[in-house]
Amino acid sequence: MGQNSLDLIPALVDALRNKESTLRSEAAQALGKIGKNAPIVVPALNAALKDRDRGVRYNAVAALGQFGQAASPAIPALIAGIERTEEDSPNERINSFLVPNISDTLGKIGKDAVPTLINMLKEKDKNVRATAVDTLGKIGKDAKEAVPDLLVLFPDKELGDQAAKKKKKIAN
Repeated sequence: MGQNSLDLIPALVDALRNKESTLRSEAAQALGKIGKNAPIVVPALNAALKDRDRGVRYNAVAALGQFGQAASPAIPALIAGIERTEEDSPNERINSFLVPNISDTLGKIGKDAVPTLINMLKEKDKNVRATAVDTLGKIGKDAKEAVPDLLVLFPDKELGDQAAKKKKKIAN
């Protein structure tokens, strides 16, 4: 994208605070497509992860993925999106809607997400652990420090096979 799209960034960041959810959602999506000016855009998208509208949150997560490692400051908010349960917001299916998207974005952030993902492997919630295993596999070789923690999951009847496959992907 050219200079004209860079000139739109301040207006799009402002649009993330608009009262209309459709406009907020489209602004997040556009910021991801532009994929520039991380010092200004990443904090704004990070704030949008707390938006009450799930479409805005979805587009903010996807947009953050376009910034790769520069989106590292958003890791805590992204993890919170995985760990949130339906009881936290009974009118929405937060996990089923956002978790695959969050996993993809954490995978694009890469190595900076690994320590947090290792901690997630120890969570009680099987879905949180499964997401961590999957995301570590997406990160690949940059997640080598997670191999010992993945080995611990091998005996797990539900996650052992998945952990073994991802360990192989990381180690090779």
